[in-house]
Amino acid sequence: MLTRFIGFTHLISGVTISSLPLIEHSDRSFDIFMLGYSISPISWMLCKDECIISYIVKKFNNPKYLIGSNPFEYMDITELFEFVNAANMLRATYTTIAILQTASLITVQQLTPHVHPALFYLPMTLKLVYSTGLVSKRMFPYFQGITVTSFSLLLYQYFTPFYISNTDF
Repeated sequence: MLTRFIGFTHLISGVTISSLPLIEHSDRSFDIFMLGYSISPISWMLCKDECIISYIVKKFNNPKYLIGSNPFEYMDITELFEFVNAANMLRATYTTIAILQTASLITVQQLTPHVHPALFYLPMTLKLVYSTGLVSKRMFPYFQGITVTSFSLLLYQYFTPFYISNTDF
């Protein structure tokens, strides 16, 4: 029961945060989206390809579970879809969230003139490449460094009070 509750909360929060800038054009909704959008891939990379929420559920259900040992098992979410093909529903959910995040990021970029567009599109591209699994194991450590750096720069530029104009690039 707890696993389903966490899964439902995990799913709803992912969709909500991903679509927030599309629903409400405010600094607060943009800030919440930017934090969620930027921190999630950093968390995934630091947790060995594992969502921290899914890891907590796995650890709760199996105290001997080691982080990263089965990163593609999302028992908190798949239990929600027990009457349908869970793998297909998970893929559809993930694709929906990726589309919402991309549309939201474009919205935020267009309404945030103090951040150079490249600082939005580089992390977006890296996240899409990372999530599709196109990065080879040999290149993965370098890719992690580049991705974490690009998301950190985006967050710094977005939240810093010392705005750099687009013409400074």
